Amino acid sequence: MASAKNQFFLRNGGTIPVINLFQKTFGVPVVLMGFGLPDDHIHGPNERFHLPTFFNGIKTSIFFLDEMRRQADKANHPAETVLDELIG
Repeated sequence: MASAKNQFFLRNGGTIPVINLFQKTFGVPVVLMGFGLPDDHIHGPNERFHLPTFFNGIKTSIFFLDEMRRQADKANHPAETVLDELIG
């Protein structure tokens, strides 16, 4: 894990209409990972993004992609199938 802190799934946020088009066009699941914090005030006049959080997001993305590769290699099937199994 990229961070020593416990991580959790939180389903919230706005809609990104193009995501359905990506899934239909490319035929693979899409994963969106948010790394913002509640006090970042996204889209507000005092919006911010804490740099350590930004860099932890990069590390997390690297770990996620590596885990996808390892799971796909271990299961000997495509990564999108592994993704379906991991996120349910």
